[in-house]
Amino acid sequence: MQTTFQKSLASKLLRIVLGFYFVIAITLTLGQLALEFRNEKQRLEEEISSKVNLFTPVITQALWNFDDEQMDITVKSILKTKLIIGVSIFDDQGETVLSKWRDIPIKKNHPSLTTGKAKEEEGDLYTYRHPLEDPALKNGPLGHVVVFTSSSIVIERAAY
Repeated sequence: MQTTFQKSLASKLLRIVLGFYFVIAITLTLGQLALEFRNEKQRLEEEISSKVNLFTPVITQALWNFDDEQMDITVKSILKTKLIIGVSIFDDQGETVLSKWRDIPIKKNHPSLTTGKAKEEEGDLYTYRHPLEDPALKNGPLGHVVVFTSSSIVIERAAY
């Protein structure tokens, strides 16, 4: 009886249909996960951009006045948000003025500006660069601020 069921048309049809269903279900699930990750990353970018834009005038003024204490306080305030794990401030020559990171384990050194990527224990780092511009100056930006976030934050947010 066992061998006749394995060779029957119904069992072959059942295997084909269930196999096809399994492939479609896995494909749709992976596609949905990829779309959710991309959408959450875009929301994270917008949220980080709005937070940095909020602090940009303060950092610009502190950079213009060479007020290291104000820059340090502002960067510490930015790092209190769970979305941002690192902040670096650069002057108009590209020299690092201030760089602070939250206490997280990182396998490699902090990323360089040329590559913009490094590995963190839980994922890749994403960098977002914002110019520090003073409307009174026509020469260009005073420098720029680079904030870092992690793909693990995106995955954690997308999981909900």
